[in-house]
Amino acid sequence: INDPKSNRSDISAAASDMLLIANKLSPENPKQILANILGPLRRALQEERRSFWRDDPTLESQIVRTLALVMSKLGMHAEAVAVCDEALQIHPDDPVALTFRGFVNFQQNPAAAQADFWRAVELQAPLVAPYLALTFPLLANGDYSAVLALCDQALRLNDRDDPRVKAWLFEA
Repeated sequence: INDPKSNRSDISAAASDMLLIANKLSPENPKQILANILGPLRRALQEERRSFWRDDPTLESQIVRTLALVMSKLGMHAEAVAVCDEALQIHPDDPVALTFRGFVNFQQNPAAAQADFWRAVELQAPLVAPYLALTFPLLANGDYSAVLALCDQALRLNDRDDPRVKAWLFEA
């Protein structure tokens, strides 16, 4: 991942894998792993944005998602939000970037997170996360019909047969 000759797609995939591993470690241990993938992810994002030929139109979104999560886990909240903001300046209707900016803002700015999650749902996000995140305040307010509508929409837009999707929505 630190090889300057690595292509941005390989860097993104390796960083995503390392992030999954880091999440399984005790809270003190992943910091070094996350710090090590920060630079290559930044480089991959710069290269992707400068690239004239884009083999994978979703690669920038994947890199932004991973970079924002890594920054957030390292306590770099403002930087993580800025990465998502930059992505949304380029692609204002990217439901994935909106979802991940919502994640980054969830603890520090819940109102902004809610707005991002609602916008991602409005754009028919291909992720279960914004739908699920929105169910909790609706449940707290007793708005069960809105919760069911969100769950139904998430099932329509995502893989109905994926047991994880059903499990996540069942938790709501």
